[in-house]
Amino acid sequence: RLQVHNFAPVGPAAMPLDISASPGERSGLGCVCREPGKVAVEQLRFLAPGPGEVRLEVHACGMCHSDLSVVNRRIPFPLPNVLGHEGAGVVEAVGEGVTDWKVGDRAILTMVLPCNRCADCLCSKPSLCKKRGQHMPVGRVLDTSGKSLTAMGGLGCMAEYAVVSQVALIHVQEDMPLEKGALVSCGVTTGVGAVMNCAKVPPGSSCCVIGCGGVGLSAIQGARISGASQIIAVDTMPSKLTAAKQFGATHCVNAKTVDNVVKEIARLSGGGTDYSFEAIGLPQTAEQAIEAVRAGGTAVIVGVAGQKDRAQLKLAKINFLETVVKGSFMGSSVPMHFVPMLCNLYKKGDLLLDEFVSRYYHIQEVCTAFDDLASGVGLRGVVVMHHLQHLAEQSTLQAHTSRL
Repeated sequence: RLQVHNFAPVGPAAMPLDISASPGERSGLGCVCREPGKVAVEQLRFLAPGPGEVRLEVHACGMCHSDLSVVNRRIPFPLPNVLGHEGAGVVEAVGEGVTDWKVGDRAILTMVLPCNRCADCLCSKPSLCKKRGQHMPVGRVLDTSGKSLTAMGGLGCMAEYAVVSQVALIHVQEDMPLEKGALVSCGVTTGVGAVMNCAKVPPGSSCCVIGCGGVGLSAIQGARISGASQIIAVDTMPSKLTAAKQFGATHCVNAKTVDNVVKEIARLSGGGTDYSFEAIGLPQTAEQAIEAVRAGGTAVIVGVAGQKDRAQLKLAKINFLETVVKGSFMGSSVPMHFVPMLCNLYKKGDLLLDEFVSRYYHIQEVCTAFDDLASGVGLRGVVVMHHLQHLAEQSTLQAHTSRL
């Protein structure tokens, strides 16, 4: 369990008063990691946006494993850090030079912050942009002592407000619920995009997905929407495999109950799948994903690994069997185009998002949310704020039935 200190009372009555020290500021609650393994809900100050920046009133933030990876230092973002990167909300203030956004606009956030000038951006690979750090506002979020905090991925949206670059925002239509749009911000884009953009899975293909968390289940959906004829889901938790069937898996493998995962995938697929997707971030599961594909197959590594993690490859399989090994970050997507497409798929009923959410949390309940995330309870938790707080009220009452 995480060591979590929650200093704020729970419930709508706990909405903080604006104690701004200067005009244009906002005061609100945010989830902060100051030490490895510890998170706390703190009162924060959100300064007015600078040139090219926007301040967002955050209505929803998904609980993604990448946030947990910052806390346990698998992802070494500088501390102290305002967590949260999978969010959606409403523009509350705009800085000088912002022309594409106005107060009241609805937006989904993205961690892909392109410069739109480098070779990668010009080749429609903004997730590889080496200049994205220039779009991460500095010094816009302070604690009550006046100390500046960093924001995860330049966003820091597990808070009631977020000051971000205008390139971090994607327009969202009025008929897209923000609590579902937040899911598309990261996890769904990462999983679906790995299938559609990185692997480019054609209809009739066979796929296996190792790891059925939010990203893995999204990869399963991407394979289903792409027309894959066989989708093999692999996980150690029966509840996740049950969800995998709901999201489109044709076969399920419990890694705890079979002697050899790779051999079981080979048995089910007749010698290996055309494509495999690793969605956990462990060396052993990455090795399984590479071994699980047939001759000429493609393995895509999607899960976030530790900075020092190493996997062992059988070079003969890569050489003689022409195995392709690829990596995918943020779904290898151009979010400004891909996120609206995913929203349209949701509204058409092709992309399942409602079924993802196991529970809504007040921001004051992030201790419970992080413990649920670490223990694998449910599929996806969503922290809701401002006008969406009522969802947490309902969710708390129904938590015992909403958990898979």
